[in-house]
Amino acid sequence: MSQGVRVIGADRAQLRWEMVDLDSQLPDDHRARLVWAFVQGLDLAELYDRIKARDEAAGRPATDPQVVLAVWLYATMEGIGSARAIDRLCQQHAAYRWLCGGAPINHDLLATFRRENAAILDRLLTQSLTGLIAEKLITLEELTIDGTKVRARRVERAHQKLAELAQEQAERAKTHAKQEAEKGEPKVSVSDPEARLMRLADGAVAPAWNVQVATANGFIVAVDPTDRRNDGGLAPGLVERIVERCGRVPQRLLADTTAMTQEDIVNLAERHPGMTVYSPPSPERADVSAETRRKRCWMRRREAPAVQAWRVRMASEDGRQTYRRRKLTERAHGIIKNRGMSRFLVHGREKVRGVCLLQALALNLGWADTLRRRIAAAAALA
Repeated sequence: MSQGVRVIGADRAQLRWEMVDLDSQLPDDHRARLVWAFVQGLDLAELYDRIKARDEAAGRPATDPQVVLAVWLYATMEGIGSARAIDRLCQQHAAYRWLCGGAPINHDLLATFRRENAAILDRLLTQSLTGLIAEKLITLEELTIDGTKVRARRVERAHQKLAELAQEQAERAKTHAKQEAEKGEPKVSVSDPEARLMRLADGAVAPAWNVQVATANGFIVAVDPTDRRNDGGLAPGLVERIVERCGRVPQRLLADTTAMTQEDIVNLAERHPGMTVYSPPSPERADVSAETRRKRCWMRRREAPAVQAWRVRMASEDGRQTYRRRKLTERAHGIIKNRGMSRFLVHGREKVRGVCLLQALALNLGWADTLRRRIAAAAALA
């Protein structure tokens, strides 16, 4: 160092009090503020009812469920699905610290929240969709159903987690040897018994979940992980759940060829005669004998009226143009996969469902904000 230069060097032995105005750390339009405003508008009574610390009763006060949910939603929007990674960010990152606001957060609390609250997250999705429908951001004029296969937890990842837990236990044993000795060896599951081997888009065969996603106006209105390898036969059940959740029947249903069987078309026509199905028929070989063509015609004449109407509809230019709008759902699929849903880090259907529902809530939150800004900008120009 040059002589005479004055600098403030590192003094890591000096005790310090950290004084930070958390609210000044984030701009007014930061995404974390959007998440917090959204969570404040939700009815979380079910989560508060579970808290045992009340009035004069003994016990440590619980972390506010609003805070835990907000942290999970923000992390999901940022593409982070590891409770341990979020735990670290809550200690270091301004946005996460702002959301916590000094409330204690740790990876056990985060993991437990996601593991135990899939049913509540499902009801929160219904609650938020009801508001979006009232706001006329969702109309359900057109519903698109599409399945996407997502890899289940890897054995390699489980072994890595086991090594991490062993290292953490060794560190804690330096100061709490007796307590750590009583816990025994750390364990993790190296497989997901509920997941099934499926052929993925890249041709590989691996344990995976077939996640059914239904979108309307760019919003996810239903998401359901299944162990079914194919989509056929799942559409009617998904439509029923959407009708129950949103209180109305979609006018048009767009689905891939593999997602709609003739039996599905008949069932949907019987249950919801006002809904029109748009799904291309399976391709047929053209180089067939005259006898085969005769049999096809014979079978077509005996098909149910709903199936015959569907064939006519999909042969028309209007039907093909309507079906082309199905590709709009790829936006939602792309977003959730880019945010970490290309592989599940949890195992078991309910845990996987919790991840899916957090993805749906996070996507809808961001898309609603985008649409509101567009509407406000258009109104300002009018």
